[in-house]
Amino acid sequence: MIVLSSGHLNYRDPTFEEISFQVYSALAYGAKSIGYYLYSKSGKHAGYTSWILEDYVDNSNVVDSLHGPLYSKVKMLNADIQSMGMILLNLKSIEVIHSSDYPNNQKNIAETIFKPNVSNGIVKNIINKYNNNKPLEILIGIYTDNKINPGIKYLLIVNKDVLYSSEIELVFNKTYNIYLFNKKESKFTKLSMDQNVKLGINAGSGELLRLKE
Repeated sequence: MIVLSSGHLNYRDPTFEEISFQVYSALAYGAKSIGYYLYSKSGKHAGYTSWILEDYVDNSNVVDSLHGPLYSKVKMLNADIQSMGMILLNLKSIEVIHSSDYPNNQKNIAETIFKPNVSNGIVKNIINKYNNNKPLEILIGIYTDNKINPGIKYLLIVNKDVLYSSEIELVFNKTYNIYLFNKKESKFTKLSMDQNVKLGINAGSGELLRLKE
């Protein structure tokens, strides 16, 4: 998946949160590799209005140390998804759930819109804990690992809102041992053995859960 990271032509100049959302939503759909377009400020002569990495990155005569305005944040984002990627690479994407449609009413995601209390195998309900007056904008990618641990499911919960953080409560169809992936330490930490879990998710970001029966 190649994400838009630079404004050019008629393409918007994305914020960090919009770049992050592109990355995590691609992973939620099963993407195994992420690229960023465009890296270089040297593309400005061709109409590029922003960049995320080094000035003149393709000029071997320039010291590789001049960073674009989003470089540090995207570098940390990429480190996080590489850490998470060590888990996701071994998983199979089996289902996608949206709590809301996109503003332009995408017909091709209509069948993935979440319906509370309608069995989809894992998630029974998604509750907005942050602001009940604001539509809940969540994307959930569900994975399985049939080769090693067929009884374990993984959920990547993505906040589709690129302006505000979300606080949600997921209600599952049964009780699970629930683990949250720590991106900085590259390991899962057990949260509880329960049928519910509460999560805070930054704007445009995502959190990975492991559910073990």
